[in-house]
Amino acid sequence: MDCNKEEEEGAGMEDDDLLPNPGLPISFPLTSLHRLLDRSYFSSFHFPYNKSSVPLPPKAAADRPRLLVCHDLKGGYQDDKWVQGSSNSGAYSLWHWGCVDVFVYFSHNLVTIPPPGWVNAAHKHGVQVLGTFITEWEEGEKICQSLLESEESAQMYALRLAELAQALGFDGWLINIENKIRKDQIGNLIQFVKHLTISMHTLVPSSLVIWYDAVTIDGELDWQNCLNNKNYEFFDACDGVFINYTWKEEYAKVSAIAARHRAFDVYMGVDVFGRNTFGGGGFNSNIALKVAQEAGVSAALFAIAWVYETNQSPNFQEAEDRWWGTIEACWNYVNRNQLKFPFFSDFNEGFGKAMYVDGILVSTHPWSNLSCQNLQPRICLVKASQESPFHVSLSSEDAIYGGGSSLRFVGSVQIEEICVVELFPSQGILIGAPLNVSYSVLLGPSSQFCLVLKLQHRNNNRFIFLTGQNSIEVVKEAIDLSRKPYLSFKYREVCHDIMKVDSSKLDQNISAMSRGLKPDNSVEKSGWYLRQYFLELHECSLTNIYAVSHISELDYKKALQILEGNTSQGYSLSSISNDQGPCKLDTAENGKDIRSNRKIMSEIAPLVASGKSKRYYALLGHIRATSPSKDCFCPLKSCKFHASIIEWLENSEGARFTSLELKWVFDNQIDSLPRNIAKQDCACNESSLFVHYNVYFRPAYIVKNEAELEARKCDGVDYSKVQLRYLGAAFVQAFYVNFLPVPNDCNLLHFWLQPFCECGLAQDLKESPLCAVEVPSENSNVWKLNA
Repeated sequence: MDCNKEEEEGAGMEDDDLLPNPGLPISFPLTSLHRLLDRSYFSSFHFPYNKSSVPLPPKAAADRPRLLVCHDLKGGYQDDKWVQGSSNSGAYSLWHWGCVDVFVYFSHNLVTIPPPGWVNAAHKHGVQVLGTFITEWEEGEKICQSLLESEESAQMYALRLAELAQALGFDGWLINIENKIRKDQIGNLIQFVKHLTISMHTLVPSSLVIWYDAVTIDGELDWQNCLNNKNYEFFDACDGVFINYTWKEEYAKVSAIAARHRAFDVYMGVDVFGRNTFGGGGFNSNIALKVAQEAGVSAALFAIAWVYETNQSPNFQEAEDRWWGTIEACWNYVNRNQLKFPFFSDFNEGFGKAMYVDGILVSTHPWSNLSCQNLQPRICLVKASQESPFHVSLSSEDAIYGGGSSLRFVGSVQIEEICVVELFPSQGILIGAPLNVSYSVLLGPSSQFCLVLKLQHRNNNRFIFLTGQNSIEVVKEAIDLSRKPYLSFKYREVCHDIMKVDSSKLDQNISAMSRGLKPDNSVEKSGWYLRQYFLELHECSLTNIYAVSHISELDYKKALQILEGNTSQGYSLSSISNDQGPCKLDTAENGKDIRSNRKIMSEIAPLVASGKSKRYYALLGHIRATSPSKDCFCPLKSCKFHASIIEWLENSEGARFTSLELKWVFDNQIDSLPRNIAKQDCACNESSLFVHYNVYFRPAYIVKNEAELEARKCDGVDYSKVQLRYLGAAFVQAFYVNFLPVPNDCNLLHFWLQPFCECGLAQDLKESPLCAVEVPSENSNVWKLNA
């Protein structure tokens, strides 16, 4: 890609030669063929940490135009290079996965390996992730001469790239050759592309290899801006072509004709920075997408961090919502969420100003870690008042139940009105057994809220309302709470108040870090409600989840009309599939992504004052749907949790620190279940019992005799009352602790490992693995001076 931006910050990223080994795990590219050839990457300390932990759900290539997005943020490897997360809550992130099919991590290094955070976040949404192999200009010519020295060398390097993708868990490569190629090596270049494609398909099912339109079959660097006979052989050797972004309007149709039956494998490039790109890019990027869509080809957005890099007003999150709103409005192919069972989302965007677990504040420090991102909602307004403003957005400013954000519903709702928001459209999760459903909600005065599950059975739709009073099935003829055509319900609701923890006394004991719920029928100000339901379902599938906001008692029949599109007020909910666009509704607000209007609070006051409406405020903290089980957590006696590679440091002022690696392994996760718990009773997937782990730390002092005990009573610190310190989240079974302060009067360091299962439940810390590390005496020679 012929980029004319200023010198990229990450372009000089080095291989691991200059990285600390050991040290904080980091993602990095390979900058030479030698590094690719010798496989030294696999022996790096950083390699195990760079493995993705979320597999791509099995899926066939969509038989429709697809949307590819290409990263290219300041040369790559910015905050996202820190595998265990960074302290920058304002780091670039992507949460609009709804219409994205392929994500490419791009930099100007020879072999760009996607950081695992991007792979994990994309895979949770069913999006494929590609790395980039790029050669450019004179240096690129020299590299290609070695790469293509023979057919054997071309195939060997292709296999090395495929091995990297397989080992790290991403899904393929973008091949970008932007330099001249010797004519006698063109055949070997085609072999390189073909062998890489075959190797990827063999090692990684459903993988992709895409060619970038730059060099021609004659070996000239000559961007064609369409598919034609000068680049067709490269296209024919792989899974698709990324057309350079300076094409003219008619070139999309030309490319579709040239591709014949493979028109969807042609991705018309659009440079969001607008550098000679059709339509001008920026907030007009949708113009080019429409042309590609009309021609029946796919599209590729290059440099999607444009909003972030150019500091679009008023702020990144609002401007990003606005930009993606233009993309989603014109691209008529909604990629329905690849939901799986158990289902869980706490709306975590992968960054936050603090960290929460089950409503408990565990860290006040800002953070970003894309691996922490959970399934993101679509947020499409199905029905709301035409007169009253209503806004739904992800927020890190309000109360939070889990991670760093919650889903906020705010606005003005007329007394008899119902606001319905689509959250998670799905291709359908098959349910053949009883179901536990829970969600956490925080409500403002006069505000009422419920979730609605849309179920399908033998082509019939049913809607289950999960309210604060009951679980109710509503049918067309009437509200009949006793009707049970194929569903029977057992209702259980518990209103729990989340423990209020003063941040100055945070985690003074382990019990405060348990599940985070205190049984209490009363709710304090700003308290969360945890609503829990047990549903007996038979042979049906979950196809959608909606949020319903209202002020007065809910009119179920009216709500059902809205959900089924049978209202006479002009609002309708059309079906959304892979070959149909978002619903077209009669008002500007309805049916659109509604996250971009942040001026709503100023619009509410006049309406409330006039008596037409009431102020509405609600927060949704999480949604969980899982099979009933006695416990998601198996006994952890089989967990071997230990520290290694320990370094003890002391500075000139006498302050002490340690760096070490924590590792853990389970003998056999499933076989370690108690005999009275059958495998099918466990809500977790057998292949990956725990999806991530939180790591905590606290110093300790173990007295060895009566004299020490008496001395510490006088002037020693009672570490049992010192708060636990949240160190971070691990997505592989290792965590590196870097430069951790060691109090001078402690002789033991305690590390807790808190597993999280697929359904989002966190293990009680009292039952979680504990690793104790003995601190050397102050006179020990293991202490090294830290310069």
